[in-house]
Amino acid sequence: MVNILLVCAGGMSSSMLAVRMKEAAKERQLDISINAFSEFQIEKHLDNIDVVLVGPQIRFKIKQIENVCINKEIPVAIMDMFDYGRMRADKLIDQALALVQKK
Repeated sequence: MVNILLVCAGGMSSSMLAVRMKEAAKERQLDISINAFSEFQIEKHLDNIDVVLVGPQIRFKIKQIENVCINKEIPVAIMDMFDYGRMRADKLIDQALALVQKK
C-alpha cells in the first residue's frame, strides 16, 4: 500500500482532492491510502506516509515541509497548479507514485 499525504493551507481543498483521488485509485484498482491535512498538522500525520504532495498555494513553504519530512526520508513535491485546480486526480496519483518509485 502507498500512503499519500496531501497538504494545503487549511486542509479544505486538499480534502476534496483526496476524495477524488480515492475514487480514481479505486477505479484503477490501486492499493493507495490518501489523507489531507493543513500544513499545521503535518508533523502529527507522518507515520507510515510514503509521499507528501503540497498544494501550490503554499509552495513558498516547501522548504519547511521538506525539513519536517527529511528525517523520515519522505519525498515531498508541489502539486502542479493546473492538476490541483482542475482536481485531475489521476495525474496527481501518477505524480505521487513516481516519487515513491524514485525513493
